[in-house]
Amino acid sequence: MEVRNRIIQKIILWIMPVSVVLLIYACHHAEKKNALFPPIYVARHTLMTLSPDFTMEADSTALYKQYLRLRTGKEFPMVGVLRVDGKSYRFIGGDSLRIAPIASIYSGEGWSGKYSYLYPRADWEKQEYDDSQWQDGTGAFGVKNIYYPVHTLWGANNIYVRRHITIDDKEALEGRKMYVRYMCDGQIDLYCNGEHIPQIDNQSMQLECRQLSGKIVDQLQNGDNVIAAFGHNKGGGFALLDFGLYVENKTYCELDTATLKQMNVQATQTHYVFQCESVELQLDFVSPGLLDEPDMRGCPVGLITYRVVPQEGECPDIEILFDVDMEWSFDRFSVDMKAEGKKYSYEGGHAVFSQKFGEGQTDCGALLLGYEEDRIMQYEGENIYPCWNKGGEKTIKDIMRLVGDQCWSLKSKCDETDDLLKENAFRNGYKKLAQILPVYRNFMANHRLVMNTDNKFYCFGDTLGNIREAYECFPALLLWGRVDLMKGLLNSVFETCENSDWVKSYPPYDIGTYPISGRQSSVEDHSIEVAADMLMMTLTIVELENDFDYAEKHWGLLQQWAGYLESCMQNESDFIPELLNENDERVKRVLGWKAYQKLVQWRQNNG
Repeated sequence: MEVRNRIIQKIILWIMPVSVVLLIYACHHAEKKNALFPPIYVARHTLMTLSPDFTMEADSTALYKQYLRLRTGKEFPMVGVLRVDGKSYRFIGGDSLRIAPIASIYSGEGWSGKYSYLYPRADWEKQEYDDSQWQDGTGAFGVKNIYYPVHTLWGANNIYVRRHITIDDKEALEGRKMYVRYMCDGQIDLYCNGEHIPQIDNQSMQLECRQLSGKIVDQLQNGDNVIAAFGHNKGGGFALLDFGLYVENKTYCELDTATLKQMNVQATQTHYVFQCESVELQLDFVSPGLLDEPDMRGCPVGLITYRVVPQEGECPDIEILFDVDMEWSFDRFSVDMKAEGKKYSYEGGHAVFSQKFGEGQTDCGALLLGYEEDRIMQYEGENIYPCWNKGGEKTIKDIMRLVGDQCWSLKSKCDETDDLLKENAFRNGYKKLAQILPVYRNFMANHRLVMNTDNKFYCFGDTLGNIREAYECFPALLLWGRVDLMKGLLNSVFETCENSDWVKSYPPYDIGTYPISGRQSSVEDHSIEVAADMLMMTLTIVELENDFDYAEKHWGLLQQWAGYLESCMQNESDFIPELLNENDERVKRVLGWKAYQKLVQWRQNNG
């Protein structure tokens, strides 16, 4: 895989100006409808849906207790601060990850170090080791002609590097976390003044960061300190080694926190209301890509909308600020951003946006977050693109401009969608909305909505055409009446079997791993389960549409899979019914066969 695909992940943030009239309309419209239902509290849930590779999650009702996390588990170090008459309140972001370099990596001018390709004698990693006979080099070390600023050629399988770092005032570091940040393609072992720093074997060549233990921090001293690294190049044409020392910067973590007044989780949005002294902050995380509109379907852009409401009769000086550590999360050392009518700065790997409110100024705004995957889906020998980018002609900037231009009308449509889904769930007997509403966002967060050149629609997760995952999604899709998404989950399975790519008498468990289809990734077939599930899911689509057309298109395969289940039942020995459970294959066989019998009745009734 090319180096750029290993590390470059594109994220764009954009603050848009806001019309007060439009925001007031959106807020009043939402308040009127939401009065029918009490607020829904869900601590851990999908907060914003952009793509399976970038889905933002919240682990707590109080956003300021910890950082938001991505679906992958990686922290998303964004901090939100509201300043009221000079006093600051943090409403997003927990313990500060904002860090400052003592000895930076990724420097255009590089850093001085000592290196050797040959194994040195024992204790080479200790601070007092004499490295005067080693070669002088300039970091980073690696191969030339890659995106990274390599200054010294790494021309062997192994390399040993020592970097001398001067600390002028250790007392100033007390009470602050210390980190080593590093980049290495392959195996790496790191030491600080002789103490080993645990790290992972970095296969993907991503920027990594490890907090130093208390023991290591205690051994740091005023004057000379040494970080030593051993790198092993496992081949593949690339070699890269860079590392540096960083200290926690408590810019935000010691601020007062906002008071959470209300939280409300809906299908496409999560609403928060905070109190900061005399000012109320209304904060909404909006996922417009969940709307069933051609230009927006599955689009990887989200909104954080905000509005400040001072107490009546007061006019305090108010400023809102968002700080995103681009270097920590995305290995970005330069950023392409836009902030229309707002303050924007980029320094030390941090993108900082701010907006002031006051007399004669708007009292609201929106922060747009967009993510563009660097992989293209390959299905049936064809490159296919997301629904929002059919044909592959649009860029992430194009869709962000579209979302920005329609920001408040999209939010209003999300309000309408939330109300419809909520009323539908309640009408169908789901009284515990907190259990069902987040499922809609979770489904969209885990699937890519794509369309081929023949306008055929597919829903692909990380494992393509996974029948078990599709079966688990069907109850929620049935509740929402989303037959389009149901078919999107099954279309690729039917096509794989109909195109002679699959010759077995039961369907494949999956058809590959994103972004390439064509080969089952599971080593187990789970033949009875998948055959029964496909029959039951097809029956669900027929009954929901009240139309046999979808089953008729694939009738030959449905007959074949039913025949397979029948043959398995004929070979079944006697069993004790009391020992059965819902996951037993014998139960699946019966349920699948009964679903087929109902399909036969449908076919007979439809001529």
